[in-house]
Amino acid sequence: MISMPMIGSIRDMSRRGLANADIQRETGISQPTMRKYLAMDDFSPKTPTASGRGSMLDPCKPFVDAVPEADRHVWRKRRHTAKRIWERLTAETPCEGGYGIAKRYVRERKAQMRASDMAYMEPVWAPGGAQADFGDVDVLLGGARTRMHFFALSFPFSNMGFCQLFAGVTSECVCQGLKDAFGHIGGVPHRIVFDNATGAGRRRGDKATEAELFSRMRAHYGFEAAFANPNSGHEKGNVERKAGWMGRHLLTPVPAFDDLGELNRRLLDRCDAYPGTPHYEKGASRGELFERDRAAPLPLPERPFARVRYGSAAVDKRGRASVDGGRRYHVSDATAGRTATVAYGAATCLSHTGSCLVHAH
Repeated sequence: MISMPMIGSIRDMSRRGLANADIQRETGISQPTMRKYLAMDDFSPKTPTASGRGSMLDPCKPFVDAVPEADRHVWRKRRHTAKRIWERLTAETPCEGGYGIAKRYVRERKAQMRASDMAYMEPVWAPGGAQADFGDVDVLLGGARTRMHFFALSFPFSNMGFCQLFAGVTSECVCQGLKDAFGHIGGVPHRIVFDNATGAGRRRGDKATEAELFSRMRAHYGFEAAFANPNSGHEKGNVERKAGWMGRHLLTPVPAFDDLGELNRRLLDRCDAYPGTPHYEKGASRGELFERDRAAPLPLPERPFARVRYGSAAVDKRGRASVDGGRRYHVSDATAGRTATVAYGAATCLSHTGSCLVHAH
């Protein structure tokens, strides 16, 4: 087949009245070929069709498919390369295809498997379930710019969410954020999905290990906890989107404050200010749907939960004890050299000095 520009030139010359012999001398195209393209009345693009010719690899594709499938359960450094699959193919099957064709097919097959692994269905959440995560934000604390973290708790059924600001992402901060949100809404979600990197705990494979303080709080309040798989944002997609929304709407412009407790109380009130916003796909408002979320949770326990950890350290000559990774706390009525037992929670993360003495002995 000659090129389309050449076909166009031949048809243009014919329309100008040139004889076929003259066109042949001008272009070097034979007259049968010229007559073929001059007679054509449809130059529309043709639908591509698959080649009817099979591949030499076709009889052995089941063998090739089985190898990367089995490699899913093998340490990544010991998985088959395309070269190794081809070597096994030639040694263990009658296939005579070359390495190039095997390499192309293995690459395509692995790409299909990766795409299949990434596909997922959006989970359906019943009323009363929640997701939790942390986000980062810059603030002006006492006039100085610093990086802090906000704890986000979202309810996927209604798309309502609540946040609290902390200096860290420790288990004390998780427990304080949960306690504040539970008290604000008047109930406890029956199940909460946590990010794998929060201070609540961590999941490795099929086993989840909870931080001791969080484990105690979960037993106290009675909710079920689950941890998302690493690099699996879709398992808690609602809270990730909600954290982004909170950063843009509740924490922009840069918050300036001196009293963290007061700021966190205002944040909860501001979270309540969006019940009339329509849900992004359910038609009803967030507030209407959140009433069903509030009706489903567990009741608050009668006794409060102490959201603190304890550490012991010797009191220095300035009357301070150093615990929690080097943080220093003023100890009242203690002399140098004595041991102080210090209770520290989310609020104490704001400063290297505080007054959290339980007792000195």
